[in-house]
Amino acid sequence: MNLAVIALPELLPDDVEHIQSLRARHDPLHYQRIAPHVTLVFPTPDVDAKLLVAHVKSCVPAVAERRPRCSCPRCRRCSASPQRWRRSATTP
Repeated sequence: MNLAVIALPELLPDDVEHIQSLRARHDPLHYQRIAPHVTLVFPTPDVDAKLLVAHVKSCVPAVAERRPRCSCPRCRRCSASPQRWRRSATTP
């Protein structure tokens, strides 16, 4: 079995819609199978699932402390922008 590791970011509905429209155009067969995500480890065959899960769990605290940095021209509207992180951190 091929295993992969992905991150599912919290996105605003407008951002999800925009990303899904791009995915629908470029990957029409698969875009609805999984929500917008970031692939951290691409599908890898012959990996022991228990070892992979243990390794990912050991890495999560270090990754969770990092914030993405946005370099896109939409920076003020992008879900990775500092303004959105501050707002989402205080929004229930």
